[in-house]
Amino acid sequence: MAQIRSTTGGNYAKYNAFVEKMILESMNKHVPVEHGTNKKYIIKRTKKNKDSLDRYLKESLKGGNGPLNDILLDTTDGAQINFGSLTKPKFRAVANKGDVAEGIFSSALYAKFKSKSKNIKVQNVYDVLDEARNKLKVRGGKRRTVEISLKEKSENKNGVVYDDISLKIILAESNMNSLLDSSVWNSELSDIFNSAVAYANSKTVQYWADLLWKNNQKNLIEVISAGTEDQTGTKVDVFVLIDRKKVDINVSLKAGDVKQFGQLGGTDFEKIQKMWKYLDVDISKDKKKYYEFLSKKDVVGGFNVIYNTVANKKTFDTTLFSDFVKYNATLRESGVTLVQLSRNAKIYDFEKLKKLKGMKISVKKKKDSTGKPFVIFYNGNTELLKIRMKIENKPTSEFGVYVRTYIEKLQGLTDLLAETI
Repeated sequence: MAQIRSTTGGNYAKYNAFVEKMILESMNKHVPVEHGTNKKYIIKRTKKNKDSLDRYLKESLKGGNGPLNDILLDTTDGAQINFGSLTKPKFRAVANKGDVAEGIFSSALYAKFKSKSKNIKVQNVYDVLDEARNKLKVRGGKRRTVEISLKEKSENKNGVVYDDISLKIILAESNMNSLLDSSVWNSELSDIFNSAVAYANSKTVQYWADLLWKNNQKNLIEVISAGTEDQTGTKVDVFVLIDRKKVDINVSLKAGDVKQFGQLGGTDFEKIQKMWKYLDVDISKDKKKYYEFLSKKDVVGGFNVIYNTVANKKTFDTTLFSDFVKYNATLRESGVTLVQLSRNAKIYDFEKLKKLKGMKISVKKKKDSTGKPFVIFYNGNTELLKIRMKIENKPTSEFGVYVRTYIEKLQGLTDLLAETI
């Protein structure tokens, strides 16, 4: 156990949810809290202690260690302790937040279709995951994965007919461990739980929940999260089948404030050339110079040649630009929705790209602080899209590194396409 006092600066905010829960449980349920002196105390349920907790939560967001020693809590045995000497648990790191988010999101949908007519809460998702711990199946093969498979009956409005509802989640073992680790639910993953619940209660899901509640017919409802099964052929991470047919709940998930929604891997010139051809940019004349730089293991120089050519194109056809964005977001699958699970959760509707018609799309080339080139697409002065290179060390590769080309949405595109849940 480590003392909260030993954590510095803005990292306090990371543990606020835990500290708040710990103090409230001690005051309301007489759960002991641990102290740096290895003693355990129960916090009194008083207005003074509640005010101290509120002050701690506000002050900790400002960073710095000093204020914590000034905030005292009264205990049931007459002692006074400060927040700086309380202890915190060693949180287990979340393996891959994006993959874990799929499990949370699909569990929220399952909880919603169980309740149907009623809005769900985060606790309902916790209950699903608590149940799932006892129903795990290890899958072998090339990559070891773990499967959750839940089945339940869900009643119709008449109270006579029941639907069959099922949940299937397949994750790598490390991600499944993180998904089922309740110690991170209210800290590392709280925003994802909250936004998943918001989507489950949204009008799209509510439409189907109401329909299945009121029709008084026996239906089969399947919620499936199997993104690990096919990461290249589809953008869909979670989907719903009703009577074995897909409905319009086909979701591509992004956890946190991730901007990237498309990527191209590698340094193969023909693949890169094909990507830029979607935007009517011809880089064929750059091939020789590009490989000259790569032969010197200068991939930045090689990509700089290509990005110079892109920047020389003055304007871009809005139809081609829209198709490029939509392809990278959906792989041209119909009915795919991108959902951003973050503090301000958003749903992206790519049909709104038609609003770009008639706008003037331009591009500028820039460099980051390390000298890597990138390009930004604009409508006037509004930034829409960024395409950049990401370099990873890979000594065994031909050029000593592996390069990914990231396609990222910027604020202008979010304002155009997204709706806050």
